[in-house]
Amino acid sequence: MKNITLLFIALFAFGISFSQEQKLSEIPQSPNLNMDNQIEQFDISQNIFQRDDNDLIVSGGDCNIGNEIDPGWDSGTYSANYLLGVNFTLADEGTLNSINLIGNGTGANVQMAVYDDNAGVPNDLVVYSGVTTVGSGIVSLPVTATQLLPGDYWIMAIFDVGGPHSDVGQNIDGSVVYYVDLPFGDPIPTNASGFLTYGGQDFLYFLDITCGLGVEDNINDLVSIYPNPVKNRINLEIPSNIEVINSALYDLLGKDTGLRLENNSMNTTNLEKGIYLLTIETSSGSLTKKVIKN
Repeated sequence: MKNITLLFIALFAFGISFSQEQKLSEIPQSPNLNMDNQIEQFDISQNIFQRDDNDLIVSGGDCNIGNEIDPGWDSGTYSANYLLGVNFTLADEGTLNSINLIGNGTGANVQMAVYDDNAGVPNDLVVYSGVTTVGSGIVSLPVTATQLLPGDYWIMAIFDVGGPHSDVGQNIDGSVVYYVDLPFGDPIPTNASGFLTYGGQDFLYFLDITCGLGVEDNINDLVSIYPNPVKNRINLEIPSNIEVINSALYDLLGKDTGLRLENNSMNTTNLEKGIYLLTIETSSGSLTKKVIKN
């Protein structure tokens, strides 16, 4: 507790410097942080802090969520080795294609991640990107196509060096930032239970989301099987938030082989060589995959 208090005293002092030098504080970009809004006094469990989406510049295409347009915010100095971000609300079901930010061309390395929400607090990791460099304008980090249900999601980023990587909104009423100290390159935490928080800032992060899911074409794009051709065992790769309800493997005459997926895997050791059809019923629709047994 003593260390936390000392940290925030330091942040407060640096915040005063910001007002004079037009720079953000070092960590985590909270120039207006003071002894009245320390971490201990944020009552997140009662949802005191609720974003007013009318104050935000939100996506205009598909089902994208986040800040796709810079409303004229000032450049902010981000610190290295801190994963931090804010939440946005997805109104309609869709498929996540990439995580994005609007960069200032610093050339720093960046990695981004998305967490789901539990009562206004970041919860479990949904997906994370690879690493790219911060260019000027939209910096897009592709991810495995992932189904997102309506709800709140936390978009976060981490940089390998400090710098003015993107613009930052200051004194944003109702906006809450969550963050964690994380050496760049370490695994992204699978759960945000240990994250800390402060209020008042917003970031130029957004998600590229294709509206809708549930038709067969979309499901087929999200699901893959490997290896194919197969010898002893075939595996199913499917987004973690899509549930397999039922499965069956048929030969070309329509005879059920009796084989089923178990934990997204199927033992085909005793299957005769030939071509088969694997039918899969999921929580987001049904699909059929051709399987070749060697």
